[in-house]
Amino acid sequence: VSGYRNVAKEATITADPTNDKKLLVDDKIPMHIFRQEHVDLQAKFNSGKHTITIEFNETFKATAIALYNSLDYKTRLEKIDKITIEDYGSDVDIKMNPEYMDNYYEEYSSEYLRPGCPFICEFNERDVKKITIELSSERDFALSELVVLGR
Repeated sequence: VSGYRNVAKEATITADPTNDKKLLVDDKIPMHIFRQEHVDLQAKFNSGKHTITIEFNETFKATAIALYNSLDYKTRLEKIDKITIEDYGSDVDIKMNPEYMDNYYEEYSSEYLRPGCPFICEFNERDVKKITIELSSERDFALSELVVLGR
């Protein structure tokens, strides 16, 4: 209806040192932590600093970026350090919506995270050819999916 689609699937994605970068654009957001086949659908990252680069062969009109978190609280990413859209600037220190974390259901005795909840960066439509996402974590983490809404 809107004409927007996930153009990240059409990009060259660099996400070192993970070899799982294809899992970032497989159209699957796992939800069931007790099913190993769902856990295996996530791109895994070691602790430390990481950069994900999304580079397109042609320019797209884009309006949002969503990076879907882990399905497990223990392997969550708490914030995105920086998102840079080439020729437009950066947004920094993008945090997870607190409604998605911290004992959302009172009956759970352990820490909880809504499986696959996204970080979302929305902006006025603009021409996009390259996006850089900078991440860091003190522990290993996993990401489920990367979406760039474009047309």
